[in-house]
Amino acid sequence: TTYGFVPDTSSNSLAEELVGQDRIATSPLSMASVAATIANGSFKQPIMVPGTAQIPGTPIPSATDQDLKTLMHEVVVSGTLAGVFNGEAGVYAKTGTAEVAGKTANSWTVAFKGDYAVAALAIGGNYGASTAGPEVKSLLNAVG
Repeated sequence: TTYGFVPDTSSNSLAEELVGQDRIATSPLSMASVAATIANGSFKQPIMVPGTAQIPGTPIPSATDQDLKTLMHEVVVSGTLAGVFNGEAGVYAKTGTAEVAGKTANSWTVAFKGDYAVAALAIGGNYGASTAGPEVKSLLNAVG
């Protein structure tokens, strides 16, 4: 797997890359780390083996962290995941689609609630709110 890849940009693809499109690649594990980083306020390294030491990270500026949390909570209150989470308190999420060859192909959702940060990628899953979002909700309900 790849933790993440952002290619060198040309002026033609820069606009697409600024909104997560074009040739940007990452893994569900790294996206769960993004959700955990926002929840924590600083980088949160994914740990696969219990007891492994965390790599320390620089805190996110507090205003940026608060803005990200506000925006992610709005996604579950009145955004694309409102029908999935029904405005559930304490849930913060972001969803989207990945295009392959110009067509919607895969869906994803990242979320955090309490001490849990998760990511789901649904290959061939159409839109994130309809496929990956319900999977994330099921997982968050199961652990917390």
